[in-house]
Amino acid sequence: MRQRNVMSLGVALAGLLAGGSAAACALHTLSPELKISHPKALRVAMATRAALDTGLIAPLPEGDEVRREALQALARTSKELAAYADEAELSGPTYSVLLLRSGLWLRFNSWMGPARYHAPPAAPGETTLVLNESAYAALLAGRLSVPTAVEQGVLAVGGTHSAAATAHFAKLLAGFRESPMRVSARLQ
Repeated sequence: MRQRNVMSLGVALAGLLAGGSAAACALHTLSPELKISHPKALRVAMATRAALDTGLIAPLPEGDEVRREALQALARTSKELAAYADEAELSGPTYSVLLLRSGLWLRFNSWMGPARYHAPPAAPGETTLVLNESAYAALLAGRLSVPTAVEQGVLAVGGTHSAAATAHFAKLLAGFRESPMRVSARLQ
């Protein structure tokens, strides 16, 4: 039994490591794969599993149609968050957000222009927030705070402006939840 578990873990890790980063994000698909597209990805994935197991965050719905609807709502809300970030004009450092399962990148406060949904991957060393879609949905809905997400490891932050980016993201999410710009239905 132990040998079978070790082999299963080895096969799973090989699959994760071979995944690389996606050419396009899978937020709009039903892909259950985790892509190791950032050095913090595996640690966040393990913390996310523990948070799901303890009930800190809820899993995305199961079943193809229900899951598709949840992912579409998450995509709409992400676009609204990017639009709100531009409208609110909250000053802060440039940083990227990576949603692990889909490989979706968002970028905020870039000197290159407005907040971006479907941004290119972060450059090495760029300040990046890494989390799973389940934790992201909980943050957007206000069921999880940014400090708790960082403390529990479901949100990892790296780069030179980590503290400022984390504070900006928390402020952005809090303002967005109260904003009339948020038109998408609340995420379950």
